[in-house]
Amino acid sequence: MAKKSKAKDDDEEEKVSFWSSVFSFIASINIVWLISFCMLISFVVFMYFIHTSVTNDPKFIYSKNSLIMKNDMPRWIVENNLATKVQLTSKDVVKSYNGKSFFDEDTLGNLHTALMKTHWVRDVALEKSYPSKIEMTVEFRKPIVAFLNKDNWYTLDFEGCFVPIIEKKGAEKLDLVRFIDVVEDKQYFKPGELIHNKFILKAIQLTNLITNRVTSPGKLLKIVFLNDKNKENEVRFKLIFQNGLEVVWGNFLNEKEVDGFPEKYLNSEEKLAILFTSLHKNPNQLHINVEFSR
Repeated sequence: MAKKSKAKDDDEEEKVSFWSSVFSFIASINIVWLISFCMLISFVVFMYFIHTSVTNDPKFIYSKNSLIMKNDMPRWIVENNLATKVQLTSKDVVKSYNGKSFFDEDTLGNLHTALMKTHWVRDVALEKSYPSKIEMTVEFRKPIVAFLNKDNWYTLDFEGCFVPIIEKKGAEKLDLVRFIDVVEDKQYFKPGELIHNKFILKAIQLTNLITNRVTSPGKLLKIVFLNDKNKENEVRFKLIFQNGLEVVWGNFLNEKEVDGFPEKYLNSEEKLAILFTSLHKNPNQLHINVEFSR
């Protein structure tokens, strides 16, 4: 019995010792830090409930009409009656923001991705507007050329990317440069993709070069592809202008190639100089060759 009593006394002493240690630890903590910790926990819990309440507030929820275009619609869209066709409110676009909160950090990123997939947008800047609007500044993909494939005209922008506009042969309406007798390509023409045809890419480069420099008296209307059957990797172009001028333009070389054949080929600036001189004569019908003028 004495042994049991002693063991019981030892257990009680251990319990007392344990709780004494706990109380001693608590007593050793600075009461200021303890209060600060409790206040921090209370603040975090409070902000959590505030955040939940605010994010679910209808005032901060985007609706279908929350997306607003900040810049004006480009003139070429209006002049070509494309306003109804150039739609940036597809189902995927609306789905990316409709019903989302102003405080959702992923909304603008998802919306940007959806807008780029419309294939009308080359670039876009997005900005939230309190309490539930999104403003966008859009750079549209503008069709500048079209090439004929079977019975359809496919349009491309200045980079050579397909724009989602296809015209039927004989029902042409768009004011752009037409490519005639294009070397056939088996590529599937998908909006937003870059054309693979290297001859078309060269013709687009030539179109940009001329249209950026020539505004009068006659603008560029057509580029006819003159394919040399004996030289499959070479294509010459005939440029047809509004005033009737026809220009043969071939061997469109880069600067390194021009330096390699200074006596045989004209460089781009020399060709343009001849072209400008001929254009300003305002001819009824002129034919010039800027290909081998030396």
